[in-house]
Amino acid sequence: MKRISIRPWPRWARVTRNLLLSLLLALFLWASVGAPLPKAAAVRRFERECLVPYGETVLELEEGEAAFTPVCVSASGEAVVAVGPYLQWLDRLEGDGPTLLPLRTTIYSVGWGSILSHPAYMLVHPAAETASAKLTVHNQQGDFTAQGERRGEVFFFVMPDPNGWSSKDWWEPEGYTYDLTCYDAAGGVLYP
Repeated sequence: MKRISIRPWPRWARVTRNLLLSLLLALFLWASVGAPLPKAAAVRRFERECLVPYGETVLELEEGEAAFTPVCVSASGEAVVAVGPYLQWLDRLEGDGPTLLPLRTTIYSVGWGSILSHPAYMLVHPAAETASAKLTVHNQQGDFTAQGERRGEVFFFVMPDPNGWSSKDWWEPEGYTYDLTCYDAAGGVLYP
């Protein structure tokens, strides 16, 4: 009986085979979790879909801060885009002045052994000399005031925890009115 000798694969062929199999496994796992994109890529894709110019990232809410999922907000001169794993929204801007936009997500905090949810807003395009801002929201549940936190080029407002609030009272234009005051470093009023 004649013996057949099988030569082993060369080293480069085994390395290439293993890399391709690893890549195939990684691709399968990525597809099985919904093929998520990095935040910046997801924002760019949504901006292309909405036909708005690319903006710059103005606010990032990390996991645990916004509805237990990260949210990335990008603003251009024409529009503001927000993207998260369960959230995509677009607001078109009118004019160059300060514009208040509701963040259509809730901000969570832990207090007294329970999780509290807070409506949030963002002020885009504030005047360059704005040092602080105060927002008062008026809706069916009452008046709520929050001090703005500067985050880069925007101010971020987290409202006090209202009991049993609904999104219409906070995010839909017919559900609320607001008073926004911007101050300079000396405490002088810049806006309204």
